[in-house]
Amino acid sequence: MSFKIRKSQAAIFENVLIFSISVAIFIMLFAVFTLYQSYFTYIAVDDQLTDVSNYFSSQVILISEKEDANSSSVFFIPKTIGGEPYEIELRSDGLVISTMVTGTSKFSPLYNLPYEFVPRKIPSARGKITLKKTGNQIIIGA
Repeated sequence: MSFKIRKSQAAIFENVLIFSISVAIFIMLFAVFTLYQSYFTYIAVDDQLTDVSNYFSSQVILISEKEDANSSSVFFIPKTIGGEPYEIELRSDGLVISTMVTGTSKFSPLYNLPYEFVPRKIPSARGKITLKKTGNQIIIGA
């Protein structure tokens, strides 16, 4: 009778051991995939920030090249980057685009433009931005 008890104890121990190893493998795979997901999300957000920065910079250059002393342009931007809202800040030294949740940002200098940039932050929630050129100033608005 003691032989049957030991045999059943070994079977229970084997099943518990197999279950524990399965749980450990699941946790390890979950951690690895979570790390990969956060890495690729960071890369995607960085690329999207660069794209929006390049697009906005080109719009600033286009409006600065217009002959009219007073002109404006409305253009559409994505409402989110990587699922996060962001803001565009036009400063005297250039352009900063940063996400509101994680704070990831991208700076783009605007060189050799003979205009004064009026500092202002605009959130991306509306999905469009207005650029205005009045005299020697360039102003952004929502």
